[in-house]
Amino acid sequence: ALYQACLNAAPGEEVFLDIPVTNPAAVNLIKKHNSTYVFECARMYYGKPPEVALNMIFGITTFELG
Repeated sequence: ALYQACLNAAPGEEVFLDIPVTNPAAVNLIKKHNSTYVFECARMYYGKPPEVALNMIFGITTFELG
């Protein structure tokens, strides 16, 4: 519903959504809307990565966490 609201709020404009491809539901969401793949990035951690519920993440707010 939130992604559709963003699309509705910007008719005719490009809307970008950075998803974690490890979340199948997020991948299905963008496929449902015939979205276009633009680029990919990798998140790296020093030491053990934190416990994150990736199945609950559909959009990444920022890549700069440092």
